[in-house]
Amino acid sequence: MFIHSGTAHVRLGDQERDLHVRSMVFIPTNTWVWLKNTSTEVMTITFVFYAPGFDDYLRCTSVPAGEKPTPMTQENWQQCQHEGHALFEAADGKQK
Repeated sequence: MFIHSGTAHVRLGDQERDLHVRSMVFIPTNTWVWLKNTSTEVMTITFVFYAPGFDDYLRCTSVPAGEKPTPMTQENWQQCQHEGHALFEAADGKQK
């Protein structure tokens, strides 16, 4: 993951860091990753995937530039997770 603009607080496995423009994060296989935009500007990032999967989740849950986002149902979101081989963990440590 490469940060083009903004700043982020990133948790990668059991490590946490604050990252800024031109920061890069390498995410090992089967490692939980969490990030939060901590700046007042839009954070732009690039993910590079070595194999198909999570990019399908991102396409499923994203909205093209200039289009207004519409709320997703829990069922739609779960379908996107399934298609993208994505698992999520709540702040309390439970999988969603």
